[in-house]
Parts: sequence; C-alpha cells; structure tokens
Amino acid sequence: MPLENVEKIFKYSYDKKGNQLFKFSNNKNKLFFKFTQESNQKLYAPIWTTTPWSLPCNKAIAFNPSMKYGLISSNDSQVYIIQADLINHVIDKVPFFQNSRVIDAQFDGRLFSGSFYASPFTDSSSTLLPLLPSDHVGSKQGTGLVHIAPSLGQDDFKLALKHNLATNCVIDEVGRYTSDDVVLNTFGLNGKLALDTDTFERIKEILGESIVGQHDHIHSYPYDWRTKKPCIIRSSMQWFIDTSSLKEKALDSLKDVKIRPNNVSNSMTTTLSSRPYWCISRQRSWGLPIPCLYDIDDKDKKYPIIDKNLIKKVKDLIVQEGNIDFWWSKKHDGKLFESIQTNLCKSADIFDIWFDSGSSFNSVLGEQKTADLYCEGIDQFSGWFQASILLSVALNKTTPYKSLLVHGFVVDEQNRKMSKSVGNVVEPLQAVKGSANKLPQAGLDALRFWIAHEHHKPQIQIGAQIMEKFIKRTFEIRSVLRFLVGNLHDFKSTDLIAYDSMWPIDKCILAKLGSISDQVYQNYEDMNLSKSINLVENFLLSQISSFYIKSTKDRLYCAKNDSLERRSAQTAIYCLLIKLLVMIGPVMPHLAEEAFHYSVLSCNDKESSLFRSDFGFKCDQVWQNDQIQELFDLIEFLRSLFHEQIQSDNPAMYEIFLDCDPSSFKRLENIKKKIGSYNWLTECFGSSDVNVNLEKNASNEKADSSINLKVKKVNKFACSRCRRFICDQNGEICARCQQVLNI
Repeated sequence: MPLENVEKIFKYSYDKKGNQLFKFSNNKNKLFFKFTQESNQKLYAPIWTTTPWSLPCNKAIAFNPSMKYGLISSNDSQVYIIQADLINHVIDKVPFFQNSRVIDAQFDGRLFSGSFYASPFTDSSSTLLPLLPSDHVGSKQGTGLVHIAPSLGQDDFKLALKHNLATNCVIDEVGRYTSDDVVLNTFGLNGKLALDTDTFERIKEILGESIVGQHDHIHSYPYDWRTKKPCIIRSSMQWFIDTSSLKEKALDSLKDVKIRPNNVSNSMTTTLSSRPYWCISRQRSWGLPIPCLYDIDDKDKKYPIIDKNLIKKVKDLIVQEGNIDFWWSKKHDGKLFESIQTNLCKSADIFDIWFDSGSSFNSVLGEQKTADLYCEGIDQFSGWFQASILLSVALNKTTPYKSLLVHGFVVDEQNRKMSKSVGNVVEPLQAVKGSANKLPQAGLDALRFWIAHEHHKPQIQIGAQIMEKFIKRTFEIRSVLRFLVGNLHDFKSTDLIAYDSMWPIDKCILAKLGSISDQVYQNYEDMNLSKSINLVENFLLSQISSFYIKSTKDRLYCAKNDSLERRSAQTAIYCLLIKLLVMIGPVMPHLAEEAFHYSVLSCNDKESSLFRSDFGFKCDQVWQNDQIQELFDLIEFLRSLFHEQIQSDNPAMYEIFLDCDPSSFKRLENIKKKIGSYNWLTECFGSSDVNVNLEKNASNEKADSSINLKVKKVNKFACSRCRRFICDQNGEICARCQQVLNI
C-alpha cells in the first residue's frame, strides 16, 4: 500500500523493502516464518502454507480487497498484518503471538493495492514482489494473506495470468527442482526432490528466524491412488482449445436442444458460460496420442511440429496396423519422420478423454452428425455434453444432439455414494440375478421399473428393501396382466362386438384408458418415464384390478361362453390388453412380450413380437365417451355411499334401491332396455340386486346428484355356482346358472 496512506491512518511506517512474515506446513505441520532484510523494519505480512516446498517459487502475496485487516504488535516490537476475523485464531494457535498486543485499528484490504514486499527466496535483496487482490483469499483459516506460487496451484495460476506473472514451473516431472532457475541455484535447491525431508530441512535452514510458529493441521491433500504418496500440482506445457471463440455459438445452438428433466435445463447454460478454457492434452501411458513431433533439443516442448502429411501417415498406419500402438514404439519412425527433418521425437502427450468421447459424433453418426438423444449423468454438463457441443460447433457449426436426458447418481439406502472401499457398489447383474446378503433376485423388468421410476432424482437409492418394493409392484402388474390374458383363452379377434353393443362398465373402462393414453404417450416422448409408468401402474391397480376385474368376474366366470354380456367384457379386455402392453413395453419389455405370446394377440405365432406389431398408443376415438364417464362418476359416488352403509360386510348380501328423478330414471331405463336388465348396475355395486324406481321428490345425497340410495340386507341364499344371494333355498342354483348349464 502507498506509504502515506499507512502513516496517515495508523501512524506506522511501511518500507516497500520491509520484512514479511510467512507461515507454511509440511503435511500435518504448520510453520510461521518471517522475511526480514533490515532490523529496523517493523511491518510484516505473515502467510501460511501447507506446501513448504512451494515457497522457493513464491512470486506474490494475495489479499482479499473486500475483507478487513488488523495489526498485531509482537514482543519483539514488530507489527504484523492479519485479517481482522483471524487475529484471535492466530494468537491462540501460534505461541510467538500469545503475548502480543492487538492494535485497535482496522483497514480495508483494498489499501494493499500497489504494495510490494521482499522475499528471502529472490536472487537479489533489491527484488520486490507484488501484493495482489484475489477473491479466493478467505477468512476461515490462516492469516488472510496467501502465498502465491503461480506454477504450483490452480488459483495461483489464474491470478498469475491475470497479472502477467511468470508461470514457468521449476519442478520437473520427477518432482525435482530444476537447475535452470537462478533462485534455486542461489540456495542450492536445484536437483533436490521437492517432497523430500532433506529439502524441507534445507528450506527451514534458509528461512531461519523467519519461522515464528508450528502446529499440527489436518487437511485434504491429493494422493496418488496407486502408490498412496502425495502429489505435486504443477504447471506444464499443454494443448488448449480457445473456448472463448466457441462459447457464444454453442450457447446459441443450445437454444434448440431439449434438455430433460426441465428443472436442470439451466445447468448446461450456466456451466458452458463459465468455462474459461479447455486443456485437451494429458500425460498418461495409454490413450490416443496427439500426432505431433518435437525437436530433440526442445526440452520444454514449446515448438510442436504439426504436418498434414504426418497426420495422413498416422491415419494410414492405423488402418494398416489396426491400432495406434505403433506410436509408442520406433517401428515406423522412419516413415513418420520422412521428408520433415532429422533429430525428431514424437509427442508423449495424449488427448483428453473428453476430447475422445466429445468427438464421437464425427465417427458414429454418419453424414448428419446429429443424434436424437444423448443420455448421461448430471455431471456430464461439464463433461461429455459440453465437450461434444464445443467440438461439433467448431467442426459443423451445429449441435451434435437434438435432446439431452440427464439422470442422477445411484447411492445406497443410507444415501452413501457407491464405493469399493465401503463395499456398497451394486452391479446391474447383481440386481437382476440377486446377490447374497445384498439384493434379492429382481429380474430385468423390476430393475428397469426401478430405473424408470427413479432416474430423474438427483440421488437414486438402491438396496434390498427398495428392490423388494419394486419386485412386489412388478408382480402386482403381472398378476393383473395374467388375469386379462387368462380370460381371453376362448376369444378370437373375430369375436369382437361393436362398441354400441357393449355394457356400460366396459365402455367406461375403455373411456378411462383413453383418458390416460395421450398422457402416457406424451410423457414417453418427453422422456418422463416415471410419469408414464406411474400412470399405467395406477390405472392397472386402481381402475382395472380394484374396480373393473371385481365388477366383471361374475360375467366372465358364470355367463354363457358366447353370450353378448361375456363377449362385451372380453372385447374390453382384448382392447385393454393391447394398449396396456404397448404402454408398459418401453419399461418392462420382457413382461410385455411374455404376456403377448401367452395371449390371443400373438395368434400362436412364435416368431411374432409385440415390438414388431402395428399396435399403437392411440385409442379409438369412439372410446372418448363423456356421457359414460359422467354416469360412472355418479355411480362411483353411489358405490362409496353403499360401502359406507354396509361397512365391511359382504356387498353381495345386500339389495340396493335407487330412487331417481325422471331424467335419471329415463336414462337408466334406456340402458336397461338395450341390455335387458339392471344386471350391469348390480355388478358395479357387487350387490345381490339393484332396484331402480321413479320418485319425484328424491332427496339429494350429493349436491348435483338426483338419485337417492337405500340398502337392505337380503333374506336369500347364495347360488351354489355363482355365489350371488338370489336363491330361495340353500344349495340351489339360480335361474341364470341353470340356463347356462342347460338344467
């Protein structure tokens, strides 16, 4: 900060060559140290670090311009700058400061702008380094002043680029300090391993009395997963794509892409907008090599040699050899280097795997280069999805996909991520075939049912109890389909009857099916698999199983085989089965195909398939019968009143009396004339009988209802065949059953 500002506000002098205080640690150890040049200088900028080996590479100190800073006067009469909220923390942690005096004054961090400091790790005592503003400086630990080594940290590197600091790395690929740095040579650090204990001791020796404190500090640090040893993050020569020239075009193209589910659609735009650059090279012992050459004397690999003829030779050799392995040997070097120049070596860099996968559209999508759908996890907004659109816009000026389907991540029942060390990783085959002490045998359809139901959630739980629920639900769906298939055993497509001749409840169930078919289809189109399968499941269990099957069992089991009333129910079941199999097919293909082959739909053709049939989602327009739906809305209301009155008794033991106004009476009478009886009402209620009467002053149990319901327990006996309570003597067979049996 400018000298006059400090003197004016705090009355403490600040020499731009003044002493500095640093703190650093090795793994669990913290060390505070100060840089000093002249004994009469009194203002220090203390920092701390968990990477002491990076201090010889220090090029700046970062401060946060939006934070407040304060001052501590130590026992040796020196003054130290500390972030205001961290002063007490520093005093508690560092014995050197425990008897220090806190000066009652604070100032804004922005006043550091334009200031410089002297570091012991410079080649000259006159060399000054800058204090730079940065938002990455926090107030949770340390001193609020951060040591910056541009080549050894991501935040450091970004700050260096912003302020034009040198970013060359003085630690090589082996982890040794290089010999081409003046500072390292001055202090005898060149050639030493940065993470070696001897190196740490040498750095402490150089700092000497500048170290003012040390304490344990447990923190996160990158370790190599194979060797279990600490890693060094270092800058290196890499290949980059300038995304700034592509982002606007990519964002504009993204407007035409449908992203599902809708609640994550903004994530792609946000992630793409904030991407600073793309490093497309990696240093691995496997992968797709970057086809370029270097002069052997170009040790830093600053001047790559790229030649069209070289790339053509590489392509020809890939075709000839069947792979790229020749690049890693000298087998074809003569041919590759031919007519370029001598003293060459091949690049050891490979392409980033996101460059590989991101350019897959160029190889697998033919001339159009655009897929209908890309499907992956939500993390691919910054991975495959983003890499693909950037490369496609660069090459083809368009997106490589028309839509994106994004899913969450699978976790266990305790919401823990899958981890081999924890032992909770679930392989798909384990869920299909079952796994001892882990998962029950679910089968493929139950697993697909679980995926379709849960895929849109950020965290998708899986475990024994969860899969048991989906196995049970799959079995319930299968049971309903089995009933439908079984009751078509004597039915052929030639037995279908006209819609006008069908019983009201059969028309009703087709109308209800028609009301969900468009929703199911549209949700499949929108990739809302959970909504589609939930609609179908609810319809199967609540409408078909709980209502329709219970109501029509008597007709299906006890009516004459070829009677109109039974064929009406079978016609409805035939239509239901076709549409339901088409609806569950995308999620439960094996169950749908099994039901298809066991039903009359396959026509006993073993080569036929539901998925090669011409069955569609769309229902017959005539099924959309508003009058029938309105009638059954009223009947369902009356059914609920009926069951409220009889409680848990057997409804077949009761007789129902409906007192209707003239309009309702006429409507029900017209249906009776067409069918021949009120048996259709009897099966709707599951009662012994239903009597419909005309009553001018019928009271309304429901505001818009014009029918009054009364119930009476019948004094009859159950038919020995159909079990309806309509016989006068015990053990008798009712008149309907006698007619069916020709008795």
